[in-house]
Amino acid sequence: MSEAIQDNLSRVGKAEILVNDIELLFSDDPNIAYKDAGARVSSGSSSASEFADRYLEALANWYILPCRLSRSARPNQRIGIYGRQPIKCNYARKPWMEGELDRMRQRALWRRIDPFIDFAIVGFYYFRDTPDSIYYNTAGVEENAVSLNNASRKPLYAYAWLRLEDRTQKEVSPALAEAAAILPYFYGASSVVLWGYEPKATTQPYERLVDFMEGLKRVAAISAILSKAVPRDGPSAKECWWNEAPLVRVFDDRDGGLLVLAAAPRLAPGESVGITVPYQGRAVSIKVRAQHCTIARVTSGHVTEY
Repeated sequence: MSEAIQDNLSRVGKAEILVNDIELLFSDDPNIAYKDAGARVSSGSSSASEFADRYLEALANWYILPCRLSRSARPNQRIGIYGRQPIKCNYARKPWMEGELDRMRQRALWRRIDPFIDFAIVGFYYFRDTPDSIYYNTAGVEENAVSLNNASRKPLYAYAWLRLEDRTQKEVSPALAEAAAILPYFYGASSVVLWGYEPKATTQPYERLVDFMEGLKRVAAISAILSKAVPRDGPSAKECWWNEAPLVRVFDDRDGGLLVLAAAPRLAPGESVGITVPYQGRAVSIKVRAQHCTIARVTSGHVTEY
């Protein structure tokens, strides 16, 4: 492994960040491995709980060792990993206890990894061109941001791709491209990393890049305000998804105004819906259009859309 890391470092040069791509097929569930008699014996564990601790420790080391080697060679470089995020984005409707046990294991694993990285990565990839894909990715960013804040408050980068993660790999719709550029910033990501180098393309790739960049331009216009704004309590992205409600995120800015993000992925083309947010003792109405992320600022009762 050391030789592979050194080879990778020689190719990276003096990049600002270094990402170790570590994608493993091992299960997070030590109970699966515990059923294997050979694994139980080789672990030297005297109980299932001791085995679980040793299993997670060994699994974490697969991620930690490349980071340690990278840090030794590049002590001043910011280092992260791709292939493991604080919480996996699995929103199947499992029984509550089963889902919570999954997350407890993932948090326990991440606590071991976190001291060896400078930032975390979450995927914002589309598997289907459907409204659920927007909810799914937004919920994943939010849950990972919350988990990371509870662990260490290190920055979270959202990785996006403007193609579907399926056998067709066709370009996503304009609405999905815009959502990938905007939503991560309002749900806890510090940055968005866009994948898409295609040197062997024979046709013009990334027609949707324009939509993505237009989304980033709108975020840039309010980034100074957003960076200092304080989010209000409200329904999580997962709750909005399961209740088939619009995504709404409201922030109090430092100048006494509000910053509002709203999107209604389930609206049909041409439709719109109104939302209201409380501001200085009254309700302010904001219009949300289909296939569009609304960014609005409320000051002195006036609504300005970006």
